[in-house]
This record gives sequence, structure tokens and C-alpha cells, in this order.
Amino acid sequence: MNATAPLALCLLLTPSAAGAGEVVLDDPQAVFYGDWEAFSSPSCIGGSAARAPQGSGGGSAVYRPSLAAGVYEISIRVGDADDGLASSLPIFVGAADHTRHARVNLRAGGRTWRAIGEYLLDGNAAVTITDMGDGAAVADAVRFTPRGDAPGPGRTFHVAPGGSDSWPGTAERPWATLQKAAASLEAGDTVRVRAGDYPGGVTPLRTGAAHRRITFAAYPGETPRISGGGGHGFDLSGKAWVRVEGFRVSGNARNGIHLGAFARDIEILDCELDGNGGGDPWTAGLMLLEGCERIYVRGCLAHDNTGFGFASDHETPRASLLTLERCEARGNGNDGFGFYADRAYVERCVSRGNGWNVAENGDDFDFLHSRDVILDRCACRGSNLNPYKLGGGYNIVVNCVSADTQNAGYGRSPGIAFLGPDSSGLAANCSVRGVAMTGAGPYTVRNCVIRKNGSSSAISAAIYCANPAAALFSDYNLFLPDVRYGVSFDPLCHRGPDPGGASYRSLAEWRAAGYDAHSLAAVVSPYVNEGADDYAPRPGSPVIDAGTSDGAPLVDFSGCGRRWRLPPRGSGGGSRPYIDIGAVEYRGGGACAPPLALRANGTSLARGDTISVAARVRPVARPFDAYAVLSGPGGTWSMTPGGGLAVGIRPYAAAAALGQSVDAALLDAEIPPGTAPGAWTVYAGLVPRRAKPSPANAFALDTVRITVRE
Repeated sequence: MNATAPLALCLLLTPSAAGAGEVVLDDPQAVFYGDWEAFSSPSCIGGSAARAPQGSGGGSAVYRPSLAAGVYEISIRVGDADDGLASSLPIFVGAADHTRHARVNLRAGGRTWRAIGEYLLDGNAAVTITDMGDGAAVADAVRFTPRGDAPGPGRTFHVAPGGSDSWPGTAERPWATLQKAAASLEAGDTVRVRAGDYPGGVTPLRTGAAHRRITFAAYPGETPRISGGGGHGFDLSGKAWVRVEGFRVSGNARNGIHLGAFARDIEILDCELDGNGGGDPWTAGLMLLEGCERIYVRGCLAHDNTGFGFASDHETPRASLLTLERCEARGNGNDGFGFYADRAYVERCVSRGNGWNVAENGDDFDFLHSRDVILDRCACRGSNLNPYKLGGGYNIVVNCVSADTQNAGYGRSPGIAFLGPDSSGLAANCSVRGVAMTGAGPYTVRNCVIRKNGSSSAISAAIYCANPAAALFSDYNLFLPDVRYGVSFDPLCHRGPDPGGASYRSLAEWRAAGYDAHSLAAVVSPYVNEGADDYAPRPGSPVIDAGTSDGAPLVDFSGCGRRWRLPPRGSGGGSRPYIDIGAVEYRGGGACAPPLALRANGTSLARGDTISVAARVRPVARPFDAYAVLSGPGGTWSMTPGGGLAVGIRPYAAAAALGQSVDAALLDAEIPPGTAPGAWTVYAGLVPRRAKPSPANAFALDTVRITVRE
């Protein structure tokens, strides 16, 4: 390989190609994580784009524009139609208030811009294209079109015990009731509510407007209580652009917070919803009705309601683009989370001990009547029925854990169940009792710790695929017996209906059928303390470095970076062969994030292509020398500053301790025609100052595997 001058990364649109004030970022201006491949196509802006295989969050392309604060329409460039592309690709927008969730259909093609909505953005704006769709992702260009100035502040009112509704609602002379506030607020207004008890039945008279919300907010550091209403605590039926923040909504006869038909752009933040429902198991702490859209719920606790914790009803059109972040459902009478919803994203939510009020209900995460759902870093324990139940479309369960998931009748309900007739899905880096699939497929089960879910029935198998025609891809898993019934693995897996079908008594039999070539079986739990919900691998656990990085998530259940081992054993698969199996990456008591992470512009490159390698170095407390090495069938070369290559292993740079993350471009080099084809590896490491640059001395190490094609 011969070093060449670094590629110029520039905007590939002339000013006349973009509208006045528009900002267009092309793929060379994105930061890529995971295994993306650059490709050329006349359908793409600038003639090129990047493509990532279907994955579970490890592949992302991040576009960071430089924008003045304001409202912008964001559009994603969609090139030629391709049945292998995602029809429901998740996009995350870093807006001025919080990250928002959208979807785009790449499969329709059309060489056109696809708008994903208008957003209030500021100088920290970012758009992230993920690999979590039902097909491959393409990152071409993102366009930001100005649609208006950032709205100015609205009026602020106050409610407090001892106030009067005849007063002006100032801090000195506050109103007495939220009903007065609900009748008075207009778009852009906020009411601050002091601690105290207030009657339920709060129903705003007006709706908010785009990016000018009506906000009901607790006074900072205080928790007002909305209770005792004969109906709902808050009723936001048909409303738009309303925020409810920081309340305890308790003891209301119907739903705690009720989002009636066609409510949209609603935010429910940091609320406690308890004791609502009046005995009715079909009420909820938070209930959505048909047609609700773009609902964002963060940091809420729903407990001891007589019905669901969080739910939506069965009427159509179903709720859509629902986002739930860091919410918990505990001790509710029905499901913890029970939704009829399309394109929901559920992140870091917890469900425990639900289902006491309905004999055959009480799932933790019930999305059976939903489509295209993502469950990311969720946990559950001790509810009455299914931990994770998914319906139609393409569903992802990643970095999720469950334990002791049925209060009675173990073996009835597998940990993850893909049950829709047209369902397909991915379970990646999960730790559960059993994975069941009954739909059309295809299905992928990868990097999971899967315990059998009972003794001898087909449904008790670690993997149960009821449709013999469904494509199933399963590998890099660890199988465990259900030790309550001894150490038998019979049946380990089952394909076909029950009764009927084919059962496989051991991992050897299952491998002979064409599955799980790299998977393992064990009797001893790989975790530190599963009974206490500590799913970190114990030292020496067989899951360490035994997974595959192909399609793996970027972070683990704890939000810590994968690829942590220093130095890695490298026994797994993929371009980074030291990802752990299971939801939690082994860190050996070390820091959460890996200090070093490499990026390459592809993992499969032809002779004559340019390989681009960059590194991100996170804060490091000690001085260090860095080195970077390219090694393969044709020899070993050090990368040198300026994008050069030199024989042997030598330092790339010397640095003092770092107080902030640094991105460094290591190499832009052409792959010469005579390069030996095969597997090449890029190694980079940080070693103490003046220490010999080698993996043995590295306190931070990362690798990227690439393949050079003929």
C-alpha cells in the first residue's frame, strides 16, 4: 500500500443547487460509526453515499450542521429504489429540547428528498441515520431548510395553595386551581405549580401551536399532586403541543393522564402516576387513544394503578411515533407497557411485578398489536406473563434483560416473543429466558444469552421457531438450561409447530441443522449475580470476547461502549472480534467508555480503493504514546503522521493527558493493485510514554478488520 494525499471533504453542491438559506451536508461530512461501505451512484448527491447492513444500533451516520437557532425542515436524500433497503429506517434528530424520533422509507426510492418533519434546532443540532431498520441503511445527504425563527418566550403564570382564581396568576398573587390555568393558557404560555394537592379533571381549553407549547410544569424542586378526580387527572384529548412536567397524578377514577383521540406532539416528563383507575383493569396511568402521534414520554413512573402502567387502546388508526425513555411500570394491575402503536421506540424502560388484576394479562412490554417497534436497553422481572411481546412488521429487541418473568406457570411465556403473522425481527445482545418466533420471518438471534424456559415441551426450548418456512439466522449465542429442572438441554431448540415439528436435544444437533456454528452451551450462569439483576459477566465467563461485532450495538445495557477489553482476546467474529455475548460488556472494574475507538470507511475494499482510518481518543488521565499498525498477508506497516506508512511498529504521536475527546485522521491510503487479497487488520493502541508500542503494553486498544478483494 502507498500513502496518498488525504481526500478533500467538501460540500458537493453549488450554491445554486440549494435554496436560499438551506444547508446541505453530504456523506463526506458525516461521522460514521460501525461498518459502513462507501459506494458510487449517480442517484446520490455528489455521486457517492455510504451503506450499512441491517443492524442493532452499532452503525450510525451523524450529521452536525452549523445553524442559527430556528425552525428547520429536515429532509433525507433517497436514491434509487432497492428492495434490500429499509422501508422503516429510524432517524434521530438532536433538537433544541431533546432527541426526537422519525422514520424514513428508503425502499421507495425516487432520487428525491424525503422530509421527516420540522424541528426547533440550535447550535447543537444533529441528525443520526441508524442501521436499525428492516433493511440496509444508506447515508447520502441531509438538508436543513429554514422555516421560521426560534419562538420567543411566552407568558408565565403561577398556581399555589392559598392563591385565588380572581388574582392575575403572578408569583406574588398566584391562581388557586389548575382549572383556571387550563382555561387561560394560550400557545407558548407556561404555568408553574407549587407543591400541594389539586383536584383532577385538568382539561386545557386551547391547544398549543408548532414549537409554542402550552406547558404545565411543577415549580423547580417541588411535586404538586393531582388527585381525587372523578374522571382523568389530566385530559389532553385532541390537543397538540402540550407539555406536562413534574406532577404526581394519583388516585383519579379513570386514567391518570389521558391523551384522547388524535392528540399529537405531546410531552409527558418526570411524572409519577399511581393509584389511578378506580378498580378498572382497562384504565392506565397514562393512556393514549387512536390517532395519537409524536408522543414523547420521559422519566415517568407508573405504579399501583388498577389497570396498565402505560397503554394505548385498540382503535385505529393506532398511535404512532411513540417514544418512551427511562420510564418504569411497577405493581400495576394489567400490563406494565401495553400498546397498540406503530413505530414506537422504547429505551431504558423497566417493568416489574405487573398483572395482579387480570388473570391472563400482565405482560411487561406488550406490543403484540403494534408494528415496527424498537426495545433498547429495557429490563423486566416478576410480572404475570410475557416479558417482551412483539407483533407485526420488523421489530428489534437489543440489550434487553429479563428474569423470573412469570409469577406462576413457568414455561408459558418465552422471554422474547415475535408473534405477529407477518412479523420479522432481531434479538441482539439480550439476556432472556427463551426466544419464540411464530410469524413469516426472517428472524435473527445474535449475541444473546438464552436460558431454556421450562423442562421438556417445545415452547420451553431456548429457541422456538414455529414456522418451518421462516428464515432463521442464529449464531454467537450462549445457551443455558433451566436449572430448576436439572441441567438437561432437551429440547434446546425447536423448529415447526407444537405439537409436531423437529426438536433438537443438544447444541451439536442444532449445529448439524445449520444453526449457531459459533455458539456455546454452559451450565453455570455467566453473570455476577443474576438473582440481583446484575448481568455483568463474571471474570472468566465464556461470554467475554465470544460475540460478533457484525450488526452489534454500539453500547451495552449500561450505556457503556462495547469493545472494552484491554487488550482483547479477539476470539469472536466480525470486524472487531472482541464483543461480548449478552447485554452487559465485561469491564473488569474499569471505566465505562473505551478510551479509544477506531473508524474506517469500509470493511470490504477492492484494490485501488482508498482506505480512510480515523480514531477517537476519549479523556485519558495519563501521558501516552499512540501507535497505529496495518497488518495483513503482505506484511506489517506503521501508520505515520501525515497519512504515511513505514515498516515496523513505531509511535504515531506522543501526548499529555487529555481532558476532552479528540478525533484524529490516521490514514488515507490507496490500496495498490498488487496488494495481497485477504484479511487485513488495523490496530491502534495507547501505551505509557516511552513504553514499547505493543498490545501487551497497551492500556487502550482497538482494532478494525478489513477485507481486500481481488
